[in-house]
Amino acid sequence: MGNLTALKVKNAKAGDKLADGDGLRPDVDNNGNASWVFRFKSPATGKERFMGLGPFRDVGLASFRCRFHGIQERHVAV
Repeated sequence: MGNLTALKVKNAKAGDKLADGDGLRPDVDNNGNASWVFRFKSPATGKERFMGLGPFRDVGLASFRCRFHGIQERHVAV
């Protein structure tokens, strides 16, 4: 965890393949809307899943990492 910087997140463009580690990644769509996504393996089915965690504008990178640990504990990261 901690592969991203706030500047990289701020400058992310649609199609960029960025990841912070442990399944957390920013996602920017073609309209420029940016959100946090958690990529994990479902404990029930073993299949890859994605969980939307909210837009960039609501939570900064450092704060989001703190919140992410609670979510991560309940799921298995891919």
